[in-house]
Amino acid sequence: MEGWIFDVYPDRERGLMVTWVLTDKGRVRREENFMPHMYVGGRVDDLRKLKDELAARSTIGHMDIVRRLADIRDREPSPVLDIGFRDYGSITDVARYIDARGRYRDFTLYNVDQSLPFRYLLEKDLFPNALVHVGKELEPVDSCETLEYAIPPFRTMTIGRKRGSSLKDREGIGAITVNEREISGNDGEILKQLTGMIEDDDPDILLTEDGDHFLMPFLHNRAMRAGVPFSLHRDTRVRTPYSGKERSYFTYGRIVYKPAPFLLKGRGHIDSSSFMYRASGLSGLVDLGRLSGIPVQQLSRLSPGTAISAMQIRQAIRDGYVIMWKKNQPETFKTALELLNSDRGGFIFEPRVGIFDNVTEVDFTSMYPSIIHNYNISPETMQCECCPDSSRVVPALGYRICTRRVGLLPKVLAPLVRRRLHFKRRAKEGGGDAERSRQISDILKWLLVTCFGYTGYKNARFGKIECHEAITAYGRDILLDAMRIANEYDLTVLHGIVDSLWLKGDPKRALEAAARIGKKIGIPMEVEGTYKWIVFLPNKTSGIGALNRYYGMFEDGRIKARGVELRRRDTPRFLCDFQWKILEMLGKADTKEEFLAMVPTCIDAGRDAAAALRKGEIEPCELVFTKIVSKELSDYSTVNDQASCLSLLAEEGITVAPGQNVRFVVSDAGAKDPKKRVVPDIMIEPGTQYDRNAYVRYLARCLESLFLPFGWSEERVLEMLGPQWESFRFS
Repeated sequence: MEGWIFDVYPDRERGLMVTWVLTDKGRVRREENFMPHMYVGGRVDDLRKLKDELAARSTIGHMDIVRRLADIRDREPSPVLDIGFRDYGSITDVARYIDARGRYRDFTLYNVDQSLPFRYLLEKDLFPNALVHVGKELEPVDSCETLEYAIPPFRTMTIGRKRGSSLKDREGIGAITVNEREISGNDGEILKQLTGMIEDDDPDILLTEDGDHFLMPFLHNRAMRAGVPFSLHRDTRVRTPYSGKERSYFTYGRIVYKPAPFLLKGRGHIDSSSFMYRASGLSGLVDLGRLSGIPVQQLSRLSPGTAISAMQIRQAIRDGYVIMWKKNQPETFKTALELLNSDRGGFIFEPRVGIFDNVTEVDFTSMYPSIIHNYNISPETMQCECCPDSSRVVPALGYRICTRRVGLLPKVLAPLVRRRLHFKRRAKEGGGDAERSRQISDILKWLLVTCFGYTGYKNARFGKIECHEAITAYGRDILLDAMRIANEYDLTVLHGIVDSLWLKGDPKRALEAAARIGKKIGIPMEVEGTYKWIVFLPNKTSGIGALNRYYGMFEDGRIKARGVELRRRDTPRFLCDFQWKILEMLGKADTKEEFLAMVPTCIDAGRDAAAALRKGEIEPCELVFTKIVSKELSDYSTVNDQASCLSLLAEEGITVAPGQNVRFVVSDAGAKDPKKRVVPDIMIEPGTQYDRNAYVRYLARCLESLFLPFGWSEERVLEMLGPQWESFRFS
């Protein structure tokens, strides 16, 4: 019998690993003994004493001093204490004890914090979504590197809550939808119908929208209040409640909120609002699960960085290394001049503001991952001891790179680059699997983008800032070479940012230049397309070209826009639709002269939209802003829209954590009283009023974003939107 590995998790009470396999004959639950190991490095005498000291612990089932490769820079194995565990829950506690016992310096711990399913699958040479032969053991039929493979026959069920009810109606569930079928009644009836449908259909995956944050905890809470048994697990042995904790954290200059994950045993729950699912769909998650060794349900809640880190760990373990628990590799000492030269980031050509025609956009294919692979950049290959006279030297920095062995990062990334090119090509060819290929290509793109950032991330297992600096140094050198070649073909670089160039001139010459650049540099170049016209937008405060704000029309009719309101998640639907309508109007222009002649017509369209706003013809639900909360309500010192919304929600007993979104309609933009300033979306009712003049100003800003290079400032646009405009200052 053959089937697909679907779910893996530990039975902590009995010390067993549970695996669910999807077969044609049903869903098979398997149990297997599994002993996870961790390793302790240190002086041999200290390791022997530690072994004697731990011998009395009943949770430990095995101990022996063995030799392992303890660091990816090592060529020879070192003595380590191998500890096997009977009790899955004691691994972290024992690790903390040993760390403290060695005064946090005498012992180095390895293989401590990998998840048990990850360890089990790796040790058995298995992976999620693998096709296996089901016998006494699970034997893999395919490989995780395989490009063409059968998708597991998932049965999915979509669960949602009927929208449109106000906060005052939320005394109960009201109604939910299951595969677009509405179920209503009192709470007990709804929950019994839901569990009955799940028992009858036995879905493998429950797909929800905002399930972790709202729907699942809401249903669970209503079930407890109604006294109705409510378990969505397939594994009937599981009696524990849904696990996990919510958290807010700061990253890349913003607060991010992670709701508590509602994970199921033997069945999967995927929140469709999660980034990973939105970025790739189910096909992308399946492919990434095969590569990373992380089951789809957990993977949907993680970041691309976590996935790439898991792939690096898998490769290192396959190469015979143990994985350090707490990274302690500091940055190499540098002088002030060395820091000045090395910490420069990617190269950018400042864009020329205005409208241009005959512009071709070309991109380097997976530029930074290709640099890592082509130049063998990895923590253990940078400034290695075995190649003091290496001929491979990082430009401008002088770092030497090993020429005797292939680094860990290139080993991981080279197959990913090839894999993405394969599925991207399949997606462009069309056919029955084009959408699946697109989803896989999209998730691999995010994976490859993340791998560069992780080389400079201080907590990354295999991060090293010198790798990050070397990659950007090569990138700068490559972009300058590309500019020189473009100039030889009589092309002008209008804009360039890290791995993309916008070349003005004969499109045929641009294609020839792109081919030559790719051949010389060793990284293929893709032609995004030639624009009929493209507009590079200025920074409003300084007037210089904004790095990533532009829009244009390709010769094939495609519109591309970056950095404008319709690309922002916080923009109300009405304003997004309006700005897209303007771009479609401009799309009728074939030349920049026709474009400029079209601008007054676009302003007229703005006048019509402004009139509809002033008359109150736009539904409030079309005018909802979505904003991220950056702090607790008590920490806001001024009354802004977010604080006002938080205050109103708090009165209704709703707490919003930093990093979560609040959604609201602006009812009085100038009000100091938070109760009058906004209306939260869940409190919108028939007759809810919005600040019409405020939304006219927002409308003017949408037009200013597109036409500022041509003299259309916000105030000038407002003057053209009609005499009824009442000016006020936003607080």
